[in-house]
Amino acid sequence: MMTRTPQAKANEIRLKRHLHHGSFVLVEGRDDRLFLEQFADSEECRVTVANGKDNVVEVVAILEADRFPGIVGIVDADFDHYEGIESSSENLVVLETVDLEAMLIRSPALDRVLVELGSTNKIAKFGRDVRETLVAAAVRIGCLRLHSRQSELHLKFSKLRYRAFVDKGTLATRDRDLVRAVMNLSGRPDLPLDDIARKIADIRSSLDDPWLLCYGADMVKILAFGLRRTLGTNDARAVAPGVVRQCLRLAFGWSDMNNSRLGRDIRYWEARNPSYRVLGAE
Repeated sequence: MMTRTPQAKANEIRLKRHLHHGSFVLVEGRDDRLFLEQFADSEECRVTVANGKDNVVEVVAILEADRFPGIVGIVDADFDHYEGIESSSENLVVLETVDLEAMLIRSPALDRVLVELGSTNKIAKFGRDVRETLVAAAVRIGCLRLHSRQSELHLKFSKLRYRAFVDKGTLATRDRDLVRAVMNLSGRPDLPLDDIARKIADIRSSLDDPWLLCYGADMVKILAFGLRRTLGTNDARAVAPGVVRQCLRLAFGWSDMNNSRLGRDIRYWEARNPSYRVLGAE
């Protein structure tokens, strides 16, 4: 199906105004919509997918230019917090983490999922904090993502085989194996492997807050890998990344939303736009 342009999406929302007089919330993708609809006021709020961060930002800008009321976009931070990039609009809410999955893993939702899908004995034997382990592993991948962006290497990450560089016993990322896997996936055998591995280490050592570069998508896949044997005893299909992602989403409750920066920022937007609501009642 052809993706609608931001202008087409803006026109679609304009046409819906005569049917819905409440708020319109733009999100990047389907998972974001499913997550937010757990908390949205079904009468006062309509959540719509814009297919990507850039599209959310552009649709909001188009509607703001027309003084269209009651529009708000919610987007991933990506590297914005790391790079010191501020939101371009009062009608854009930027997640406190790189993406939604990172926010879920940072929250108590992870602990609930570990109770459901993990093994108490195996987690005790693991002997490490699972959340800190996931951050330590994912930040190495985030450093490589950042280096690729800054150096315009155009490396590919979407179909990484995590077992090629994640240690099964410790769930730690092996830098050289990571770089090799990404180079192979990207068809870039010409790149200097050792130099890139050193660059990952340099970026990591200069980073005060690893969450700024941790993609939740990476953490979810490492967690799914770990839940098979290291942290649990599960069939691969039972803890596939999509299943783990869904479990995290469903485990995130109202107390988590209220304590999150996302929840506070949405409430702040509602306070500045008192005619419109996004979040429902608990």
